[in-house]
Amino acid sequence: MPQSYSPSGTYPTFPVSIPKDGELWSYATVMQAVVEPVIDAVGYVKSQTDSLQATSSKVRTQLGVFFSTVDGDWTRDCSTNIPGVSQVTAARTGMFVLDIPNGVTLTALTVPVTGQAGHAGAGGLPSPMPFFQLQKIKYSDGTITSITGTVTDSSASTSAYETRHTVTMGTLSEVIDRTQYSYVLKCTGEGATHFLAGLHLEAPEVTYLG
Repeated sequence: MPQSYSPSGTYPTFPVSIPKDGELWSYATVMQAVVEPVIDAVGYVKSQTDSLQATSSKVRTQLGVFFSTVDGDWTRDCSTNIPGVSQVTAARTGMFVLDIPNGVTLTALTVPVTGQAGHAGAGGLPSPMPFFQLQKIKYSDGTITSITGTVTDSSASTSAYETRHTVTMGTLSEVIDRTQYSYVLKCTGEGATHFLAGLHLEAPEVTYLG
């Protein structure tokens, strides 16, 4: 029967002994002195790499797949060279479909926002301001579960709102299960008060571990 050996979990101490030319070593001595340290080294490096992979944040820009609740309320817009959409009708909602690897832990989501220029002359910031919510939809029955509460654009002035900025959902800890759910970012654009067509939303970025 072949003998099995699992890595010890610690890095071997070097140097290790190796047989000299013409020196006779038993099989057991070769295994213990040479082969086992090599297995230990490989196992240790793998465990450290796996640990680093699990704790290192990865950022993925989404593809910009967007569905509007009413056709024509949003239009496709790649004016910033990043896939996105622009709002046409006040107080309308749509959803970015998120492509996140199965099994990872989602820790943050960021959506770049740029308001249409001219709000100062239109009376000020829109009301309500754009707001967002992360949701998951169950494949089997369409049940929608909110992962976050609504997060509203907090721009304090029209100039800040009309300059490219981001709305972020941080401190998340959602384990992604693509076998049961699809994941979306629900986006509600400017409200009717002081509304100007042209609010631009870029494809969101997701940050995850795993």
